[in-house]
Amino acid sequence: MIAQTPLLGSDNFRGYAAIALAITSWAAAFPAIRLALEGYSPNNVAFLRYLIASIILAGYWGVRSIPLPDKKDLLGLTGISLAGITFYNLALNFGELEVPASTASFLIASGPVWIAILASKFLNEEISLAGWVSILLSLSGVAVISFGKGFVSPSLLLPTLAILGAAFAQSVYSLAQKYYLKRYKPFQLTTYVIWIGTLFLIPFCRNPLIEFNEASFLATGSVVFLGIVPSIFGYVSWTYALAKIPASKAGGFLYLLPVGSMLISWIFLGETPSKVSFWGGLIVLMGVTLLGISKQKSPNECLQS
Repeated sequence: MIAQTPLLGSDNFRGYAAIALAITSWAAAFPAIRLALEGYSPNNVAFLRYLIASIILAGYWGVRSIPLPDKKDLLGLTGISLAGITFYNLALNFGELEVPASTASFLIASGPVWIAILASKFLNEEISLAGWVSILLSLSGVAVISFGKGFVSPSLLLPTLAILGAAFAQSVYSLAQKYYLKRYKPFQLTTYVIWIGTLFLIPFCRNPLIEFNEASFLATGSVVFLGIVPSIFGYVSWTYALAKIPASKAGGFLYLLPVGSMLISWIFLGETPSKVSFWGGLIVLMGVTLLGISKQKSPNECLQS
């Protein structure tokens, strides 16, 4: 019998497939958020998006009967919900009021660096030399694309910092999930996080019905799309991938977000990428390919579910 390689093993294959679905879903979220912001405030976009996701998940679990989380985990689940749902979305939506969707995706692409650093410190994930080279190569590609877009204006400093804060919050969220995946299945954990995160979005919500009556069909449709595709498919797929693959390696694939966002904008919005963006995207793909084939040992690889 021929032994399966780590890359081609069934668990890893499903993990990488889940990453592909998550990245595609989240890449589509950036232009969708910009469209939604044409009719809704940043806070209401976040709340309505996850309200829709929460209702759909409630309907699913109404049939399946979801088990309640352990009481001792409630504080920790609340913490990662605040980071990965509440703060991340409020900060990202605020930033996208001024920062273009493609630029926002480049800023979010700084997240893998934080994931790699934090994972090596708190999860004892040993990153190989090839892994670090791939991370730096991908980050260089993102930088090339960003420089091709032009430097960020000083007037955009606060929105830019907000998006960078969202990237850090996403990193903390991804790492903390590894701990809870020891006891909960990916779909369960995602449901808990979305429900709790939505509750904490309520205080920031202002007159959503008024905005609904005045918003265009495109803006409202974008909110619905955000509630279904990036919020449910994206988060569930990402959590599933973290159960199969070390966090630092999975995080490296987030570098594909700006590339995916460019491709989606090109196909559906007719935004043709520049030559600089093309070459930058190619560098990112090279880095991610190297990351995918690099060997990495981690005690967390046993978190199979």
